[in-house]
Amino acid sequence: MLQENGGEVSLSQVNTIFTGVVGQPLLKNPKEAITGAIREGVRQGIFGIQAGNRTFVGEEVPEEVLKNGNVVLVASPKKQEKEPGTVASSPEPGAVTLTVRTSANILYPLLQAAQRLRELQGATVLLRVDDPTGAMRRLKQELEKLLRDYGCTVEWEERQS
Repeated sequence: MLQENGGEVSLSQVNTIFTGVVGQPLLKNPKEAITGAIREGVRQGIFGIQAGNRTFVGEEVPEEVLKNGNVVLVASPKKQEKEPGTVASSPEPGAVTLTVRTSANILYPLLQAAQRLRELQGATVLLRVDDPTGAMRRLKQELEKLLRDYGCTVEWEERQS
């Protein structure tokens, strides 16, 4: 998430991913599990926590800091130094294609990725929805109108079973 969101993610986004996205595993004690994972990630220097002007990386995070609503996870400067390729560098020339395959039940990561893809001038996105049940036919008119209203090219392919 940190890479997709420009190096910063609010705690509410983290909570939404683990508690509000259909298809994600249910955590026994979500708040405890998320807080514990965040504390451990900060302690290990995998990422940091920014609260106001203070950033915690590679250290213990006080409980009251995690209760603050204005806290965000940030990419760890220590982690970026250790891993070559994570620090921004001039892009290599040549076209790149990304293929993502996921369940229609878990679309939140696609929405987050789409926010970043908007920055790519000249890029195109191809969305292919494979519906083996054919139930998507019921949505055909609605989807087609919505997509065409936004200037999308729409092609339907129907296969016989």
